Amino acid sequence: MDLLSIPETPNDITPQWLTEALRSTGIPLNAIVTSLRIEPIAELTCAGQLARWHLRFSQSQSTLPSTLIAKLHAPDEPMRAKTRPFTPDKHEILFYQQLASEIPLRIPHCYYSAMNVNDGKYIRVLEDFALAKTGDQIRGSTAQETALAKPRKRSRVQTRTSSIRTIHRGNYRLTFNRWMKRQSFSADQTFTQSIFRDRKVIPMIVSVEIPMELSNGTIAIRTYQSRDVHPCFEAARESIAEVSRHLPWLHQEYSIEETRMWIENIAPQLWEQQSEYHFVITEVATGSILGGCGLDQVNWVDQTANLGYWVRTSRTRQGVATAASKLLVLFGFEQLQLKRIDVVTSIDNIPSARVAEKLNPSEKKRVKNSSSTKEGGSDTIVFSLFTQDAS
Repeated sequence: MDLLSIPETPNDITPQWLTEALRSTGIPLNAIVTSLRIEPIAELTCAGQLARWHLRFSQSQSTLPSTLIAKLHAPDEPMRAKTRPFTPDKHEILFYQQLASEIPLRIPHCYYSAMNVNDGKYIRVLEDFALAKTGDQIRGSTAQETALAKPRKRSRVQTRTSSIRTIHRGNYRLTFNRWMKRQSFSADQTFTQSIFRDRKVIPMIVSVEIPMELSNGTIAIRTYQSRDVHPCFEAARESIAEVSRHLPWLHQEYSIEETRMWIENIAPQLWEQQSEYHFVITEVATGSILGGCGLDQVNWVDQTANLGYWVRTSRTRQGVATAASKLLVLFGFEQLQLKRIDVVTSIDNIPSARVAEKLNPSEKKRVKNSSSTKEGGSDTIVFSLFTQDAS
């Protein structure tokens, strides 16, 4: 295979090819790819081939993750001919180049794309959404798979779907249909997309190592571990009467299976997808579990997130939530490079509001008739922190 030619299959891609392909789009690699391990992740169809690369580098580097997704054309001409009239691959390349940065949804980052319209061959190198996988259309989904896939905040999905239909760019609107009709290729053109040079890069790829722990010497926050299942369950059950009024996940029938699912599956998946970052709160001296905290509703376009926390009943009013939240704020601003962090609390949750006040937010506003609580009718208070508020 000639260097930077479009490979026929994922197995034809060499470490040298991948290194040069990534460098050709302006990605500043400080190492070379030394080996690739191919993991097929979908059956071959007329839509193409899909595989995961497990990468090794000549030295430690932070520009790329350890896995990437390879998406290639179908290997034989008859299969490619079935989709060629619709040019879906051409439009997908142009989507990543021209429209992806305008959409306020979590989209896989495209590191490299190339296509020859004459023969329909193409390749895309995409961000790996780690635990995501294609479903089985015959078998269906298990209860566990359904729980992982179900959106946790329906309003978040509803408010963002309109952005898919209409993209705002400058002073005019560009719909997908109008955009797609404008695109054209010459018959013999090979199109290579220079992601880093041709469009604004959204800072959604943030290298954060796990496991992680942050501490002030007394209180620490760290990523969940399997050994936390039983102590976290005990802390949660102890706090149902107080916490369940404001956090619906902690209901009267809350079980240890739900704790295990959260710690071993859901929380790590959210972290890998870079959509939410959750920590357990511990006491440094004893290692005791004191509660939990996290950043959710992470918006990589606006570089914002919401901060939440809960503390077990036996350790409330001891400064635990305030200390943990300050560590979490530093994590958000320094590690994730966020520009704003909001604490949203119902107006009747006075202890939570007191914690938010102690973070010294720059802005505070009351929102009428929010549905953020279980009852759905309470007003909320939004405390907004900016980088200058971190201390």
